[in-house]
Amino acid sequence: MAESLLLQQRKYYCKLILNEKLKGLKGLKD
Repeated sequence: MAESLLLQQRKYYCKLILNEKLKGLKGLKD
């Protein structure tokens, strides 16, 4: 249970980081 929770958090944070990176790239392009 604890391990799966950590994995879920990791995936969630990875998605947030990727979204922020994409936003930054889009901002630079615009």
